[in-house]
Amino acid sequence: MQANPKKRYLSVGEIKKHIAKPSPWIRRSIIALLFILLVVIGLCVQLYHQNAVLAAQQQSIDSADSKNTALQQQLVDYQEQMDSLKDEYQQEVKVLKQQLHEANDKNQELSRKIREYEPHINRMFHLGVDSQR
Repeated sequence: MQANPKKRYLSVGEIKKHIAKPSPWIRRSIIALLFILLVVIGLCVQLYHQNAVLAAQQQSIDSADSKNTALQQQLVDYQEQMDSLKDEYQQEVKVLKQQLHEANDKNQELSRKIREYEPHINRMFHLGVDSQR
């Protein structure tokens, strides 16, 4: 069908050969598609790996959060125990102060009685010593 006889097919065999032989643009397209496919596969592998790393990091964060929550609860428990012990200590100190105050009062009362009875005791002692002579 070409106007130039040199560009025409000479036989049906040449036409079959030409049809069976892929054109260069098809080969280039296939190579480009394969390259794109390899790039996409590489990106998918990289994304899968990054996703696995992120999942492991998230698991580590979740574990740390769980430990942190447990430690915070322990801290709250210890603080409550400390508050309870502080209250008990303050109550015991209050009782001991009261007992000390009462002991001081008794001591002062005894000291007053000793001072009150001291002249009588001394006189009785001197009488006893004098009578033995």
